[in-house]
Amino acid sequence: MTGENDGGSRRVSRRRLLTTVGALGAGSVAGCLSARADSREPPHQRAGDDPAIFVDRSELAAVRERVDAGEEPWASAYEAFVADADESLDADPLSVTDDGGGRTFESSDPDDDSRGDYAAAIETGDRVRDLGLAYELTGDDAYAEQAVAVLDHWCLDPDTRMEPELTDSIEQYVTLPKLWYGAELVGDHDAWDDVGGSPAAMADWVRSFVDSVGTGIPERVQNIFVWREVARASGAAYLGDDDLLSASFDRLRDHAFGQLRRDGLLEEELVRSEGLSYSLYALKAFVTAAELGRHYGESFYEYEQYGQSALKLMFDAHADFFFDPESFDDRYGEVGGFAAREREEGTSAYELAYSYWGDERYLDVVESGGSEITNEPTYVPQHQDAIDSSGRPVRDERLLGWTTLTHGNRFDL
Repeated sequence: MTGENDGGSRRVSRRRLLTTVGALGAGSVAGCLSARADSREPPHQRAGDDPAIFVDRSELAAVRERVDAGEEPWASAYEAFVADADESLDADPLSVTDDGGGRTFESSDPDDDSRGDYAAAIETGDRVRDLGLAYELTGDDAYAEQAVAVLDHWCLDPDTRMEPELTDSIEQYVTLPKLWYGAELVGDHDAWDDVGGSPAAMADWVRSFVDSVGTGIPERVQNIFVWREVARASGAAYLGDDDLLSASFDRLRDHAFGQLRRDGLLEEELVRSEGLSYSLYALKAFVTAAELGRHYGESFYEYEQYGQSALKLMFDAHADFFFDPESFDDRYGEVGGFAAREREEGTSAYELAYSYWGDERYLDVVESGGSEITNEPTYVPQHQDAIDSSGRPVRDERLLGWTTLTHGNRFDL
């Protein structure tokens, strides 16, 4: 297997555990699917009993079984995922101090192609998440060791650490949760003994950050509010702080859906200069919050507005624009068609929606090429191939990475 090393009794025993848990999970889900076939209920299921922020370990074990059997859509997604994880094994850790600046996270002008600390945070979060998932899926210690080294370099090493305080909102909300996601998956690994930091110090770092994030409700609730609460809730899940997590879920439930219209569109995103792009960005924030909630007892997928699932109403309304994106321009005055990154925002969100509701139209969106697109380069080069391509496997540029691997066709696991 790509990335596995020799000699590791830990790796072997861990792999056996994954196989055993996966077999148990597959059998129980099969029973659920049989019942669903009779009742014609949508194919959503509860998460397992071992959540790790955006995934459940039992679901990952079932995914590993599908990969080993060469089944799609997981096998192709796994190949792409491992290529990213293996690249991260050899990558030098990054830090906010690399540009000669201070220890705080500094934003830069969006017209600046480098984007400094933002680009470094995107890449660092990607690497820690991918390495953590690779360790969970293979048991190979090399992945965990590199993940811990990258975490220590960014968060804890006194020479390179980022101060855990909020200095820019959205850029940190859509990058730092990836760090905690990967850190959760390697939190008990012996590699922590080989760096200056520790799991306890990592928890203190996360605590300091989430404590610096305000709880106020803005006058106009847009996607930034949803991303803010996704970040806070992710940190709370990492810390095991049920009160903090519950408070964040309460704010999402009570305020996030306020801009939803009866037609399923988002009023405060439509009025922006790039209305479709911001609408899909918001849709991704909502469904990422719902996926987090699925693992920690809050069913945002089923939250109702206008007498139906508010989130499904959003997905139904935005699907049309993947098949006829120019119609958005005709109705709302946006010029420029359907950029590649807008499609990426949307298709990875629809991958999650398809796994929850099993709506074949959502799969059509995931596999669609949309109309002719204009390229919009990403800040991180390793994202570009996924953004330029269409269809499965899809990759979330924000928090989840190769979504088809970790979250695709969950009802078939």
